[in-house]
Amino acid sequence: MQISLFDSFTRQISTTAITGYQRHISPHKGFACAHRVLYGGESCSEYIKGAIAQDGLKRALIKSRERFLACKQANQILHSQTEKERTDRGRGERTKGTS
Repeated sequence: MQISLFDSFTRQISTTAITGYQRHISPHKGFACAHRVLYGGESCSEYIKGAIAQDGLKRALIKSRERFLACKQANQILHSQTEKERTDRGRGERTKGTS
């Protein structure tokens, strides 16, 4: 499949921008990709960077929407697990004090 000059340029600019985000912004934002934390594998930015390189920007935008929805669901799962652990710890502490 022949890639146009414009498509090649958008792929290069987009992947460079994501690499910049990964190096300079992501390490300082204070949290990790929920999808990667829950399921392992690539972070969303790494996944989308690969999709852009492989499929081009237009198709990667469609894939990114699906991935971000999956990441949102992963975040909700992790949040509910954290809340359950807090509740369980609270119950354990109260049980110890009443024994």
